[in-house]
Amino acid sequence: MTDTPRTGAARALHAAGVAFVFALGAAAGVGAITLLLRPDAWTVAAVAAGVALAVLAWLRPVLAVALLLAAAPICGNRPTTGPFLAFIGLTACAVPGWLARLATRDRARLLAVLATPVGLALAAYAGVSVLSLSSVPIFPVDELVGAATPAEAIRLLPAALSAADVNATIYPLLTVVLTLHALVAAATIAVALRRGDSVGAAASESGLEAARLVTTGILIGLVVAVAAGPLDRLALIDLRALRNTDPFTNLSGAERLQSTFGHAGWFAEYVCFTTPAVLALWLWPRADAGREAEPLASRAIRTAIAIVLLAATLAVVVLSYQRGGWITWAIVGASVAAAVVRLAAGAPAAAPTSARRLLAVAAGAMIAAIAAGLVVVRIAGGPAAMDRFAARARTITQVSDRQAHVMAGLRLGALLPILGGGSESFAIRYEQEYLLAGGTYYARGYSPLSTMYGSAHNVFAQTFAGKGAAGLVALAWLVVAGGWAALRTLRRAGEPQATRVVAAIALGMLAAFALYGQVQEVFYVAPLQLTVFAACGLAAGLAPAARQPAAARLGIVATVLVVVLAAHVVHAYVAPGHLAEGYRDRAITLAGERLSSPAADGDGQYFQTTGARAVITIPRQATDLAFDLRRLAPDAQVVEIWLDDRLVDRVRLETPEWRRVEYPLGKLRALPRRLRLVVAPTWRAPGDAGERGVGVRRIRWGPD
Repeated sequence: MTDTPRTGAARALHAAGVAFVFALGAAAGVGAITLLLRPDAWTVAAVAAGVALAVLAWLRPVLAVALLLAAAPICGNRPTTGPFLAFIGLTACAVPGWLARLATRDRARLLAVLATPVGLALAAYAGVSVLSLSSVPIFPVDELVGAATPAEAIRLLPAALSAADVNATIYPLLTVVLTLHALVAAATIAVALRRGDSVGAAASESGLEAARLVTTGILIGLVVAVAAGPLDRLALIDLRALRNTDPFTNLSGAERLQSTFGHAGWFAEYVCFTTPAVLALWLWPRADAGREAEPLASRAIRTAIAIVLLAATLAVVVLSYQRGGWITWAIVGASVAAAVVRLAAGAPAAAPTSARRLLAVAAGAMIAAIAAGLVVVRIAGGPAAMDRFAARARTITQVSDRQAHVMAGLRLGALLPILGGGSESFAIRYEQEYLLAGGTYYARGYSPLSTMYGSAHNVFAQTFAGKGAAGLVALAWLVVAGGWAALRTLRRAGEPQATRVVAAIALGMLAAFALYGQVQEVFYVAPLQLTVFAACGLAAGLAPAARQPAAARLGIVATVLVVVLAAHVVHAYVAPGHLAEGYRDRAITLAGERLSSPAADGDGQYFQTTGARAVITIPRQATDLAFDLRRLAPDAQVVEIWLDDRLVDRVRLETPEWRRVEYPLGKLRALPRRLRLVVAPTWRAPGDAGERGVGVRRIRWGPD
């Protein structure tokens, strides 16, 4: 059979698809190399471990993924901490080996994987993540890292990138690099499973061996996390070196079980995501041994281990006091319990399963889990713990604390709805739009999230804020496509039991992510991101092969992304040009005429301070303006209020009390106008680096 000659459009799509994959791989490789150029991170032991992992990633790529998955909970901490830096360093060491293997020996299988719906969703999410960086200000590198010269900036960039926190301008770039690395790991897993599509028992066993390694790595990580928490609580081990308590959001929850994680929510997420890996116990028998019925004693031992692990995961999730964890585990854990019953029965893979029976088992498991949870709380914490548990349980339907975060994410995403404000940029955009004068949502002068604005506490709202509608669609597509591929494998007649087990694990992990992601951010922690994308890799490896050419399908995705980028650039920088205003204001910022960072006042509101001069951008649609002023100097201060080049008022502040001033602005709709404050005299407090003018807060303009 001869191939049909390609048309010009087909050749263009093919070239676009190949270039798309190459560009994503190059971006992942450059990111890995950049992270590895941090000289202070390299010791003799670190060099040896890094080289060994890089070689292993080439020779046994799936084993390298499994080792990182097993180590994930040990490094499951927030950005800038030691475990976080160690984990992203290890991942960066493995990425070049994975990429080299995918680009050479596994290139054909990689294209086959990426042509499936799950693979296309992975590629689309990677592309959207990269393109979202078009919203990040393109400032000189020396300005981003605080260097004096460009040469010094290049030297400091790797360390600044690795240690970037959620409110650093360079943080979105770090998150994109880590996302690409997790996607490379997912592709490595999928390609290894895809080897089972080849003819022959050896190829099938190769795919099953890859599934064994991946799921075993996840299971080992789960066992470590579950075992470490109680041992730390009983003071038998000390995890403080691995678990830096989150300084912003978890001081009040420090008594909750956290294992090696810095936050009880991240710990509960990890346990819920990885609980389906308990089913990996049924992947351990070799394929040749499966031709005969497994001995009853062997099944009984495996079932007993699974029940113990499920009970342990239940206990630690209960003691985390995370409501989202309770709900997610009740659903996922009950489903896993039903699967354990099904597997323990030893029925042939093709035998039908009564949905009513499995539903009854799942419902019974939920009821037993609630009763067992109460027993765990009573034994582990005593009578007082029952009161805390009851108080927490009474708020299980309360959504107001999460609703404010979700609404903030949706509002931030609405400002840049196509590609968002930059990958995982919620904290950065929240400061700009809610806490800084001139921000779109600053008008009422308060922060609905107080100091807890690190994330939207909802992975989908967070994605919309950082990657826009394109990112939200790509993520939803990935979850749905991955879940559907796993579900189809479970329902397909004639599938071996081992393949069904892999599908059940992938489906359970993706379902846990989609459910818990409603109330907690996930990709904030790199090990959680790698774990979730490992499940996507399993699902992609199970997906049936595509009928259309791989490169052409990828070319369509790349073309759509180019159109999306063009629309985003026009919307963000031309009309209405929300991001363009930031560049116009940069000269004012560099001149030191912006207000200071927000600080909390005694009444819980945020205020900012001026220097000798301060400039605030007023929207073009504003018809009136009001704000509060307060003296900061020991003596009286005079504030001249200028609108563009016109002096509109001169205010004398005699007392240190807040004073409200209001001005009508008319209905001019020219360029955004500048409110300029000129203060005399300024004042320098002991220890201050510069002169301070007056305090400003509650800047509000009309119409509402």
